[in-house]
Amino acid sequence: MFSRIFFTSAILLGSAVAADNPARHVTYTLAINCPQGGCKGQIFDKGYLFQPKDSVGAPADGLAVFDPAGRLAYEVAITAPAGSPGHLTPWVGAADTDGTVLLPISYGGYGGNGHVKGGGIVVLDRDGKQIRFVDTARFLPDAVCFGPDHSIWVIGTQA
Repeated sequence: MFSRIFFTSAILLGSAVAADNPARHVTYTLAINCPQGGCKGQIFDKGYLFQPKDSVGAPADGLAVFDPAGRLAYEVAITAPAGSPGHLTPWVGAADTDGTVLLPISYGGYGGNGHVKGGGIVVLDRDGKQIRFVDTARFLPDAVCFGPDHSIWVIGTQA
């Protein structure tokens, strides 16, 4: 009798555990216009998908962020000091577990089109509101990430 109850309980418990973790498929839809074959630099970090706006020959100055459920969380135009457009690096950004987003940018110019004035890191909250701008002056960040202790790590070049 005991073995029959134990066996039945094991089957029910196993079924409940298996039902708890169904396969999940997330489909992201592109919410911004990316002409000429798509956008560059899509990044997937901690469940968030970053889709830079295609700026046709220029670095991206806007971004769509999709949440871990696959829904468009927000779209944002990247701005730097004095309202000048910020240009995202090809690696786009990083997300923290609380939804905070870091975006490495340069501003002022790009490539042969004007003098790059400086770089910085744009910090967005989970709703896409810019809550901080860390000016890195002549240091141009190429990529950013969060450490396990929520510290910010940056790699880049001195201009």
